[in-house]
Amino acid sequence: MLSPSMGGDVIFAESIGGKNHLRAVNAMMAAVGILAILACIDIKHSRQRLKGLCILLFFLVFARTYSIIVDGMPSYDIIVYLLIELIMAMVFLLWPPPK
Repeated sequence: MLSPSMGGDVIFAESIGGKNHLRAVNAMMAAVGILAILACIDIKHSRQRLKGLCILLFFLVFARTYSIIVDGMPSYDIIVYLLIELIMAMVFLLWPPPK
């Protein structure tokens, strides 16, 4: 369904199902970004949203770390994403908004 491109670190889908899956995952990550921005705008009323984002980010960090262990070291930008996601998850967990 998915295969590496000729250029190296890019994945592209060979089938319609694979393309659909990649678009769905990208849309989900865009939605998480939008929720994070909305939570930052109205932080006092976003405690539950931040908890959900924190849980999602921890799962994402776990999945990326597992992939590094199993699949090998990815490109530099993926490591940067991993660090940003870990930092954001820790901030949301350890520095909750005021009640």
